[in-house]
Amino acid sequence: MKWRFLLLSIPLVVFFLFPSKLPSSPADKPGTEEHWWGLYFKGDKIGYSQTISVDTGDSLEIKEYVKFQMTTFGVTQNIETLATYTLKANSLTSFEFEMKAGSAAINARGTRNAGAFDIEMHTVSGISSLSYPVDEKALVFPLLYKRLAELGPPAGEKLQMSIFDPSLIITGVPPEKMVAYIDIEGKETVKTPSTYYDTLRVRIRFIGTTSTVWINDRGILVKEFTEPGFISKLEGRAKATREPLANLDIVSKTAVSSNVSLKDARELKLLRVKIGGLDSTEDLQLSDGRRQSFESGIVEVNSEALESLTPYSIPYAGGDKSELTKPTHLIQSAHPEIAAVTQSILNGETDSLLAGRKLVDWVYNNLEKVPVISIPNALDVLKTKKGDCNEHATLLAALSRSAGIPTRIVLGLMYINGKFYYHAWNEMFVGGWITVDSTLGQVPADASHIKLLEGGLSRSSEIMRFLGKLKLEILDAS
Repeated sequence: MKWRFLLLSIPLVVFFLFPSKLPSSPADKPGTEEHWWGLYFKGDKIGYSQTISVDTGDSLEIKEYVKFQMTTFGVTQNIETLATYTLKANSLTSFEFEMKAGSAAINARGTRNAGAFDIEMHTVSGISSLSYPVDEKALVFPLLYKRLAELGPPAGEKLQMSIFDPSLIITGVPPEKMVAYIDIEGKETVKTPSTYYDTLRVRIRFIGTTSTVWINDRGILVKEFTEPGFISKLEGRAKATREPLANLDIVSKTAVSSNVSLKDARELKLLRVKIGGLDSTEDLQLSDGRRQSFESGIVEVNSEALESLTPYSIPYAGGDKSELTKPTHLIQSAHPEIAAVTQSILNGETDSLLAGRKLVDWVYNNLEKVPVISIPNALDVLKTKKGDCNEHATLLAALSRSAGIPTRIVLGLMYINGKFYYHAWNEMFVGGWITVDSTLGQVPADASHIKLLEGGLSRSSEIMRFLGKLKLEILDAS
C-alpha cells in the first residue's frame, strides 16, 4: 500500500523539489534488511520507495521512505514521507512520521500509552497533540506482508487485520476504520527483469482503496497494483533512484470528462447527470433530501434559494447539530486565534446567513489560491494564508464553527473547462443548509458541485474507488 499518501492527496488539489534526508543504508550486519521499489503510473516512473528494517533481538526498527513527483496545474511538486516504527515483543511502541511537499512540512511523533498512542504534531503553526486508540495487534504494512507469508493461508481464505498508518491517523480516520480486509487469491509466479519470484497473490481492501499485492515467501512485497494504474515493483537501489521521474499530472488524470461543454458553469442553477461506472453507491451521499437527489442512476442538483431560509441569531442553540459546532484536531474552532479572527470578521453580526456570507467572503479574499499537498489544519492555513480547496474548506469550517454555525466539509466533483474535477467545499446550517464554496467565493455554490461524501480529509481516500471508473453524462443544465 505504498500509494496511501499520494492517493490521499488526489482530492486536495483542485485548482516545490524539497530535499529530505533519505535514510542511510545500514552496514551489512545480521538482522538488517533493505529493499527498494520503483513506483509507476501506467508505465511512467513517478517515484520510488525504500524500506529498512533492523532487528536487534530486543527491538525491531522499520523505516519507510517514499518519494513521488507529480504536476498540478503546471506546478511540479515532490512529495516525500518518512515513517519510522519501533516495536518490542511484536508490539508497536513508538513512531515518527515526516512529510514534506513544497513549503509544507509535518512531523508527528507518538508513543504507546496503554491502549492508545499519545501523538505530538509539529506544523507551521506550532505543536498540537491528540490521543488515538490503537489495537494492540495493529500492524504496519511491511509487517502485514510478513505475517501473511508466515501464515501461508490457502486460496479463498478471508482475513481481517488491524492496521497502523500515521498518515491516516492524523487526518482523522477513526480507529474502527483502520482495518484491512484481505482475500487470499492463490500462488503465482512473478517475472522481474532479473529473476522469477514464487509469490502469494493477495487482494487488500483498506479505507476505500483496493490493491492486489504479490508477496514472496519471506514476506517481501514483489509487486503491487492499485487502480487506476499505480504499480510498485521490487527493484535494486540504482534502478529505483537513478532513473528520471516522469511528471504525473494528477489533476487531469483523475478528472471526469464531460459530454457537454458548459459556458456559464459558475451561474448554474440546475444540473441533471447520469452517473455510471460505480460498483456500488453504498456510503455515498448522492441524495440529501434538499439540494441533491439521486434516483435510477440520475443525480439532480438544484442550487439553493436563499430567500426561503429563516436565519437565526448566532450561536446556534439547537442540540441536533452540536457535533458540527465542535473542534477537531484539524478544525481548531475553539482556539483563541481562530476565535479572535472570527469576531473581527463578524464585527458584531449575529444574523446567521449574513455572518456565514462574511466568513466565506473573508476566506475567499484572504487566501492565496495555490496548489498545496499536505494535511491541512485550520491554524496552519490561518498562518500561511495559502492553499487549494481543502485549505479553504478547513479554515472556513473552523471560523464558522467558532461563530456558532454548524458547518461540515463535503467532497465531490465540480465542473471546470470541460471536465469534472475532485473538489472540497462546505455546507453551513444558517436556518437551513446551504452549500458554499470559499475557493470560488460562492454563497450558494453553483449547481455544478456534485456531492459524493460528507466529511473532511478523513474520507478523501475513499475517492480512490471512483478513479478511472466514474462516468458522467449531462442530461440537463441551466
